[in-house]
Amino acid sequence: MIKQPSDATGCGVAVIAMLRREKDFRSAMDLVEPNRDRWLRRGTDNMTIPQMKAALEELMPGFHVVSGRKMPSRVGLAAIYVETKNLFKHWIAFDGTRYFDPLSAAKGSTLRINRRVAGYVALYACCSEDPATCEGCS
Repeated sequence: MIKQPSDATGCGVAVIAMLRREKDFRSAMDLVEPNRDRWLRRGTDNMTIPQMKAALEELMPGFHVVSGRKMPSRVGLAAIYVETKNLFKHWIAFDGTRYFDPLSAAKGSTLRINRRVAGYVALYACCSEDPATCEGCS
């Protein structure tokens, strides 16, 4: 698991690092940095749902990238945008079974999240083989 560098920022880049299986936060930041104007909010390391989608479309070739507000029933890899009680927005990685929170990387993964899902960006590998059978395309 990859820990974000501070409690306030960097969760989106940390989630990209986890989804790409990068070795650390810096490796993912090196990929994001050349596209900072498109993929990060100005003056921060924060990402919106459309920015995360754009980043993953370029950084995860071979995957069909789908975003939305309500999580589909079947999702493999995904970046999940959650909201806490105080309306703090935060990215969490999902591998199809377990959730990985870059704020609590030392605790490991969990089977559930106790936060409201505000949106998601899912990755479907099936499109490269047969788009007609891809759940992400339908």
